[in-house]
Amino acid sequence: MAIDQRLLIQDLGKAVSLIGPRSVVALNDRGNEYLDKGDFERALDEFDAAIALAPHLTALYANRGRAHAMKGHFERALDDYEMALRMQPQESDYYNNRGAIRRQAGYLSGAIMDYDEAIRLDPHSSVGYFNRANAFSVNGEETRAIADYETAIRLARPRMPGPYVNRGVLHREMGDDDSALADYNEAIRIAPNSVEALTNRGRLYLRTDRYDLAIADFNLAIRLSSRDPALFCDRAEAYDRSGESDRAIRDIKSAFRLDCAPSQKEFYHNLLAQAYSNRGSRNILKKQNLNRAIRDFDTALKYNSRFAPAYHDRGYAHFSLGNENQAMRDYNKAISIDPSNPKTHHARGMVFLSKHRLDRAIADFDESLRLDPSVAATYVDRAGAYQEKGDIDRAIEDYDKGLDMEEMGHAYFLRGNAYMQKKDYERALVDLEKAIELGPIMLSDAHFARGYAHGQLGDHDKAIADYDEAIRLDPKNIQAYNSRGVSYFFKGDIEATVPNFSMAIKLNPSYAIPYANRGEAYLNLGEYKSAIRDLNKAIRLDDSKAEPFKHRGEAYTKIGDKERARKDFAQAERLTP
Repeated sequence: MAIDQRLLIQDLGKAVSLIGPRSVVALNDRGNEYLDKGDFERALDEFDAAIALAPHLTALYANRGRAHAMKGHFERALDDYEMALRMQPQESDYYNNRGAIRRQAGYLSGAIMDYDEAIRLDPHSSVGYFNRANAFSVNGEETRAIADYETAIRLARPRMPGPYVNRGVLHREMGDDDSALADYNEAIRIAPNSVEALTNRGRLYLRTDRYDLAIADFNLAIRLSSRDPALFCDRAEAYDRSGESDRAIRDIKSAFRLDCAPSQKEFYHNLLAQAYSNRGSRNILKKQNLNRAIRDFDTALKYNSRFAPAYHDRGYAHFSLGNENQAMRDYNKAISIDPSNPKTHHARGMVFLSKHRLDRAIADFDESLRLDPSVAATYVDRAGAYQEKGDIDRAIEDYDKGLDMEEMGHAYFLRGNAYMQKKDYERALVDLEKAIELGPIMLSDAHFARGYAHGQLGDHDKAIADYDEAIRLDPKNIQAYNSRGVSYFFKGDIEATVPNFSMAIKLNPSYAIPYANRGEAYLNLGEYKSAIRDLNKAIRLDDSKAEPFKHRGEAYTKIGDKERARKDFAQAERLTP
């Protein structure tokens, strides 16, 4: 609010002529000094005393009204301005000031009426238009507000940044970022050190993801107003969103030091919890030190023990490190705080899935999809749980839903495997072709699976080509070596089978199947003792299959050990379904 010093001087001149210069002038001056210092009680005492001495001086009521308003006593402030306007009803400044108080008190219609009157009394002053524009803006009357800002800009002499800044804010709220930026730029051109203009432009840059520009504006604003905690908070957000979490944390702590009232502790602790949690999440995304990320989540939770995102992300870090039980505890806590987050239900479902608690996994995936049915990955993961349960049809139904929403190479791979479980190798090939096309996740496994499907359809040349590629992509793909050996066997190239089975055995000496396969190959090559040695090993590792006993019986027959052959054939018959 502005006080017309010309009127005050005229009024005080009258006072001096009546009661002398010392009392009223001194009281008024001291009152204004106390106001500038924020000591509203003493300011009011001085103005009360001045009014007692000179109750006919209009400006004293205006000053006291200003003090009441700054203290938040709006009704008393309005009473003082009512008195000033009864005494001097043609003074437009008083209407402007009373309008400002009414706006602060929430009486927007009354404020607009006061601004109307101020404009009627002084139609060439920008102040009334500027104030009324602000009231229109608060009242949601954007078109009228912009018209008044334009008039205020046209009338203002000298040019002032305020109308540009406030019109920029309104443009931003209306979603017109380009016009808002033009207004902020003009305000800064007029007043390069306008903290308000720099701050609002910085916030616009922040909103539009131009973090370097936002930080530059906040830097200058902080140099100009280094005791404003809100500026440090704004810059902290810009740093945090640009990935500079350390600087964000420092700025939040600086803001807290400047604004350390007990009532603000929770606010700043929440900001710090968010910043530490974001830093931890960023480490996860960058695949950096997961233990360091966990320490950040721990710190976040010290600042706010009910910050669900930190529990969620710490759960993810623990799960990635293989700490399933700790991950489960974190996801449980996150869900107890915020049961409406579909991502946390999905994440906990993945832990249940890894623990083979399939019904619990499916229940979590169900809840996640109830909360947000638009996430393709959740359908795919629920399909995986159904597939592991052996409910292949429901698994394929969920894979279908997920793939209708989003093409995912791994989902085509998994659905292809589901079709192979149904022995629908033609459909499996279609899905595996797509998985290989989309890549690169699970590419070696996709080539292996496609090779297997080709092999089941009798096309062993294509099968071997896929196994070759699977091994090129992953030289430790045991299944690919074993299956390539099988395809060579069916092609009749028995000698080529042995190196493949041998490599599979080298990669996993505890895997029974390649021993059984190599034993059968040796049997066909006439190397009966080698066959018996491999089949013995296969049976020691897994004695539940008929084939190794049958083939070992054949090998014993070839070397004339009929009793052992008889026993093996009998055992093979018992194991044959």
